[in-house]
Amino acid sequence: MRLTVRANDQAFRQGYDGVWDDGKRSCRPWGFRVEDVRRDLRVQLWYGREDVYVPLVYGVQIAARLGGRTELRVEEESHAGIGVHWKRENLEGLRDAMD
Repeated sequence: MRLTVRANDQAFRQGYDGVWDDGKRSCRPWGFRVEDVRRDLRVQLWYGREDVYVPLVYGVQIAARLGGRTELRVEEESHAGIGVHWKRENLEGLRDAMD
């Protein structure tokens, strides 16, 4: 918990403008359709069943739009828990995808 508090303190130390800008950008159209992601790219989606920020249904919908060519990982975690408790597996998946 201390690490999370320190990380949030640092994230907002210079104000909220960056976070506000990120939020606005993430809510705008991306400039491409999910269905248009190259078929040769491996896609991993990680979701926490207890995430109140990004619901699992988003991942289910994205996976469906990709036509089943994605790995949808669902763990008993919160939003932050995925990054904290599954960091090794997440990074190994990225490494393996680059081979």
